[in-house]
Amino acid sequence: MSRLRSEADMKPKMRMTCNPAGKGHWLTNWLEWYLLPDGLPDPDKCGKTRYFTMKDNEMIWGDSEEELKESMPGCSPLSFTFINANVYDNPVNTSGLKRELFLNNPNIGGTLEQTIPTQH
Repeated sequence: MSRLRSEADMKPKMRMTCNPAGKGHWLTNWLEWYLLPDGLPDPDKCGKTRYFTMKDNEMIWGDSEEELKESMPGCSPLSFTFINANVYDNPVNTSGLKRELFLNNPNIGGTLEQTIPTQH
């Protein structure tokens, strides 16, 4: 995120897709608040914005920018929102460019379910 900077008249943003790798993985740790104990997304927390800052290489989370600024004067919190989705939630999949993916391979869901996870 250190590269999210610009001289343009805009607020830089980052969007990403992911498949967390399980307990202990940095991405799973990042998303932990949004997950149920079994590791699946908590629908009640999906889409809620949280705020974070770093201290001693550790992420400190809060429910508001003000909360973090009050508990850590001088910090500049950033916001983060997790939105749970799967291949079937993408509106592009039923129309437009990616429609062919589903028409030519109606079992794409089964194909993706059989994918072997990669190790990093």
